[in-house]
Amino acid sequence: MMCITREIFSVLGIYSSFISFHHIKQLHKYFFCCILCSYLVLQGTVCGRINVIDSQMLKGVIEGCVLKIIADNESYSAQIVALMRERGFANFSEGTLYPLLLRLEKEGYLLFRKEDSNFGPSRKYYSLSGKGKIRLKEFITDWEIFCALVNNILE
Repeated sequence: MMCITREIFSVLGIYSSFISFHHIKQLHKYFFCCILCSYLVLQGTVCGRINVIDSQMLKGVIEGCVLKIIADNESYSAQIVALMRERGFANFSEGTLYPLLLRLEKEGYLLFRKEDSNFGPSRKYYSLSGKGKIRLKEFITDWEIFCALVNNILE
């Protein structure tokens, strides 16, 4: 895990010589998830091989990241897209988000409220339901296990 983590920090311009394994373990789980996801996307983009990341794996990661964004702040779709792009998913679009939001809503993970907008139609603000909070915790646990399994092979 250390070699991968140091490489990620190196790519992102963070001085890894000051980071010990103990410090990495203390980092917030979401922060590490976003760094790793951003790294994977950047690797694909920088190398001109965005298809390097399996689309099914990326789909699951995106779901977890969207749930975390919504958990942090009640959000409407344009905010979610902007945050995903800002955090490294440069090609993330409404076309990816809308079907995901509909599915998460149907499965009972999201709650929403509509609010009038001065800039067009009313906006749907999303928040996590109790079931959505549980799903996010499951995602974080699954992500940690997945990373550990992959790192066991890569080290």
